[in-house]
Amino acid sequence: MTFNFISFCRIEVILPCQIYSNTSIPLIWKIVLLGDGSFTRHCQIITYRDTEINHISTSIYSKVHNSPQFYVNRRVWIGNNLKNKLIFASSWWNIESYQAIYKYPSRAIGSLFIQSDLDYYRDIHCLFLGYSTELENLFLVPGPFWGRYYTLFYKGKPISLIYEIFSPLLENFQ
Repeated sequence: MTFNFISFCRIEVILPCQIYSNTSIPLIWKIVLLGDGSFTRHCQIITYRDTEINHISTSIYSKVHNSPQFYVNRRVWIGNNLKNKLIFASSWWNIESYQAIYKYPSRAIGSLFIQSDLDYYRDIHCLFLGYSTELENLFLVPGPFWGRYYTLFYKGKPISLIYEIFSPLLENFQ
């Protein structure tokens, strides 16, 4: 999986506050993009199916060569048992937070927090809507594609930066 978030051919950046009152955006996208709960749980409700996590990779990087500070990048596909790819997610963690909180790479982040009764919240920085041939090839459906990125906080401290891209197939489950 080599997708680069900058590779959108055409993209429109939208602030979260612009979504609330915009009547041209379908309700399903407002719920998915602005929801502060577990997308995995929302996906189960929307699709009437169990969700599956397809763990793509977990890699460790250092910010600067020979730096003692390391970061973890985790990439997953989330889909339903019909094998539809419904979301691509890439999360960045400092290695200490990742090791302390995230023990099972094949589990969804949201379900991990819910089942562990961990208090977390997300601060959505940006929403985007765009077209990309590369995304169409990866998701196996034509665009446009909605996406978002946000910081995940635990005990009031930032622990992860998460990028998500959603399949247009989610509209079919309304």
